[in-house]
Amino acid sequence: MEFNAYWELLLEIKENSDVEQYYDEMLRPLFKDVIKHINNVKVVPTYDTRNYRKENNKYGVITGSKENFVWADYIFVPTKYTHINPLKPYVKVEFKRPNFIIDKNTKKIQYCSIIDTARNLGLNKFKNEIEGELEETPLILTDGIEWYFFKSKEDLLKNNNDNKISLLKKENIIRKGSSISYAKIIENPNHEFTMLKNNLASFIEKNIK
Repeated sequence: MEFNAYWELLLEIKENSDVEQYYDEMLRPLFKDVIKHINNVKVVPTYDTRNYRKENNKYGVITGSKENFVWADYIFVPTKYTHINPLKPYVKVEFKRPNFIIDKNTKKIQYCSIIDTARNLGLNKFKNEIEGELEETPLILTDGIEWYFFKSKEDLLKNNNDNKISLLKKENIIRKGSSISYAKIIENPNHEFTMLKNNLASFIEKNIK
């Protein structure tokens, strides 16, 4: 999967539906592309599995707790994983709907980062959700534009570019006190997208146990 195809899908889904589950059309092809050279790993969507948690209490192996059901949206797991016999994931992915608009007149992108969106929605709730997901396994947090790679709770919400890749470059804030910035696609997006795929693959491989 290349950047242009990915970005066109993101814009199409944003315009036509903008519902988190429908971004699966964009994310799963990316994930499958990333892991095609990694042995004994597959990606499984779990964004709706939480609705069946009462009937499937064996899924505690995924969440890390039979009492505290904190569900990620995707999991990278051994290939022998099945919904009947779930296994502990290597890595979880938490996806949040991207928060941006494109001005029809100026074509400028107005973007609120995933972390700033979380702060606006209530940082404590967001933090508790992500900390819950970090109880057992490493976590990738993304809105499809920004990608954070968390190996521990200590990594959560650090202002550290070492564990982050962004496909947009934020410019000036729209107005004082706003968390929305003008943004543009980064220079050489194909190179950055390749780096993203490499980082995803490396992060998954390092956490195969």
